[in-house]
Amino acid sequence: MDRRGAVLLGWAGRTPETVEDAVHATRRTRPLGSALLVTALLVTAAAVVLLAPPAAAAGPTAAAAAPETVEAPAPYVAQAVCDPAAKPGTAALAELLVDHYGTGSVGISRDCSVGGPSEHKEGRALDWMLDVGDPAERAVAEDALAWLAAAGPDGEPAWAARRLGVMYAIWDQGIWSPARGWRPYTGVSPHTDHVHVSLSWAGAMGATSWWTGVTARVDTGPCTPDPAPGDLPPCAPGAEQPAPSTDAAAEPQEGASAHDTDAEAGALAELAALRAESLARLTTDGRWVAQLASKDVGITDPLQTAQNGTHVFQAVDVLAESRAALATVTDPAAVSVLHGTDFGQRSTAPDGDPYWITVVDAGFGGRADVGAWCAATYPQLAGDELTNACLPRRLTPPHG
Repeated sequence: MDRRGAVLLGWAGRTPETVEDAVHATRRTRPLGSALLVTALLVTAAAVVLLAPPAAAAGPTAAAAAPETVEAPAPYVAQAVCDPAAKPGTAALAELLVDHYGTGSVGISRDCSVGGPSEHKEGRALDWMLDVGDPAERAVAEDALAWLAAAGPDGEPAWAARRLGVMYAIWDQGIWSPARGWRPYTGVSPHTDHVHVSLSWAGAMGATSWWTGVTARVDTGPCTPDPAPGDLPPCAPGAEQPAPSTDAAAEPQEGASAHDTDAEAGALAELAALRAESLARLTTDGRWVAQLASKDVGITDPLQTAQNGTHVFQAVDVLAESRAALATVTDPAAVSVLHGTDFGQRSTAPDGDPYWITVVDAGFGGRADVGAWCAATYPQLAGDELTNACLPRRLTPPHG
């Protein structure tokens, strides 16, 4: 089947996210009746007008019929383990969205070493890549979010979201949860290039009524103390359960906090220390190295994805790239963190700040050796994505 979208179970360490449009004003008003209604009512005094509940917004079809009582709104349950493999319910929801709406790629997994707590690291969050600046993609995002929030056949709020086990969604500077509705979102990423959706563990495992027809508990962690039909596996003796918040999505994993500011300051300090160590051993003798990263804080790189799911890189992302470079070598001293003004053609960002550049010095004999090393080290990348992530440079004295 032809599709414009694709489901990606992981981002392969690259960075293309910036996502979610606050659909604050997706409410639609129904036209009021006119005087013609009065005329119709006068046709017979015995006439009875039955008003059916409003139909749910058009959206994907559930895999199973709904039980008499569906799931309660999912409370926020934070990351408890690191198991980034895409969970079956998350992957199925991603496939459902792409199939039904016909657009947007979806990423699920995030490496355990990247950034802070995240449901992506448990395989129970997805990022649906839609751009708020594209009218067609914006309409798709708003239609899908309206479908999740729409009432059920008997007026039950957030019918589809509850049946799927959705904890919260973020889009265009707004965050929505089944229990609280929409409110402003002030996280690091404005979520204007993707819709973020986090699921309860039951939703992520495909154990909710949307898939099974049986109501599941949505307030547990990766296991449940007292399983029932449709629930998760029983916890091992002594296994701790994350305590659900009484306020749904009270602490979304992509939320902003004082910790974000502290993390940025700490990352900048560590980058400065790494540069000082690198400068102490730097020899600009013209030898070839592999450049693995070149970023300024706040830069946008459409070919890579930052740890917050956007294309905008912060200091913590720059530091994460430098740390990741250590996995490509056996000798940590082979990795250097430098400024773009420390060697070669001086390079600075538009704001005048020098780029943070990470290089690997593995005794390369020339440009071709570096190219071959890059291709072997990053076999999942090709073309522009490969040269954006790894390219030959020479350590010459700074000039230009």
